[in-house]
Amino acid sequence: MENYDMSKFSIEYSVTNENYFSIGKAEGILKPANYNLASYVDQTATATATVKIEGVKRTFPTSFAAVTIKEETSIAETTCDYGTLEVAWKNAEQTIPASKFDLTKIYDEANITATAFKQLTASYDETADVHFVVGTDNVLSVAIAANTAGGEHPIQVIFEGNGKKITVKANVKITYNEVSLTTKPELWEGDKMNGTVIFTPTLDDQFRPSTIALSMDLTTLFGNYTEVYNDVTAAGGTVTLNVQDLAGFNDAVSFENNVVTINPSKYSGKDIVITSDVKFGNTTVDASKATIKVVNVSGTWKPGKLEVTLTDKAAKINVLEGFSWIDFRNKVMWADGADVEGGTDFADGVKGLAVYGLTAPTCTLTAADGTECPYLKFENGEVYFTEAGKTFGFVQPYEAKVTINVTSPWGEIAGATPSNTEILITIPALVQ
Repeated sequence: MENYDMSKFSIEYSVTNENYFSIGKAEGILKPANYNLASYVDQTATATATVKIEGVKRTFPTSFAAVTIKEETSIAETTCDYGTLEVAWKNAEQTIPASKFDLTKIYDEANITATAFKQLTASYDETADVHFVVGTDNVLSVAIAANTAGGEHPIQVIFEGNGKKITVKANVKITYNEVSLTTKPELWEGDKMNGTVIFTPTLDDQFRPSTIALSMDLTTLFGNYTEVYNDVTAAGGTVTLNVQDLAGFNDAVSFENNVVTINPSKYSGKDIVITSDVKFGNTTVDASKATIKVVNVSGTWKPGKLEVTLTDKAAKINVLEGFSWIDFRNKVMWADGADVEGGTDFADGVKGLAVYGLTAPTCTLTAADGTECPYLKFENGEVYFTEAGKTFGFVQPYEAKVTINVTSPWGEIAGATPSNTEILITIPALVQ
């Protein structure tokens, strides 16, 4: 060796399977690339020392015996948590695939080899809406039942055997699409859950109507109905528009294909409440409610003479003369105690009040204090003396009143105040 220049010699070390092994190129120290990871167990590598001589092209490698990493210790009991996995709600069964549950995580955290893990026995609740599924070689996935409610669903599976117990956990978070029907401010007054929607009548003939139509497509109340409906139904949810207690209207209100229709001839004035309900499964994620208010149907009341004095015991006086009830077109529906029928303002044979589902006023005659009046009678709009009233002489004035009962199922009648619907009848003293 004394004849060789040793400075021209060098040795370089290398190793196979570098994902699991490392070696110092100069010093040749071989060791695992990491420690305390079960996935490294049974990994094998071969180290090689290569001699190089300066100026000589050829190298002189020498491979050593193969080296295998072996398990030194193990953890008897441990917990492995895969954290939270978010899944969008569906009305169909779903699966979170095995690709989301890398078993290397279990091998490393529990310090167990893949071979040993495959030999463990799993136990878990297969009846839960969300649960782990253990397949061949203990491969993990998750099953989610159709229509499972949104929110947090903690799940776990326990693996046991050979003195080991490994608890594997995960949290499945089921989320709903963020959707909300938006009410149109020009059509919806008030809060989304306490709104008012206004209906106005449509005449079947502008000049001589026979009836009115009162209907509305409820989808038009929401600016984004089509978009929300498509998004929700695509995910398996439902968007429902409805009329509360529809059966209770006894056919006065109908609802079909999202269109609510009021029959004016049957409607009694009961509040009509409409609702919307957006659901994923059994969970409501958006809702609205409003009451329908019908306008331009009740018309306007115009009073006639509100004080009448009876000066002739033999006469019959039409105390309703001058009183009228007009519609929103300012056409007279009732006047002087009688219905207006046909003519230039309504269809032939049709009463003006009937067009709007209204009924003629009724009248009640009483003494001024509301008690029975024995001296006068009211009939067909006329007031006249009874036989008792004709027989007795009145030594002082006597007052009675005719109360006109004018009502509408549609709500307030403009001008129909108590002061405009009560006629004071005076019998003067010594009337003949």
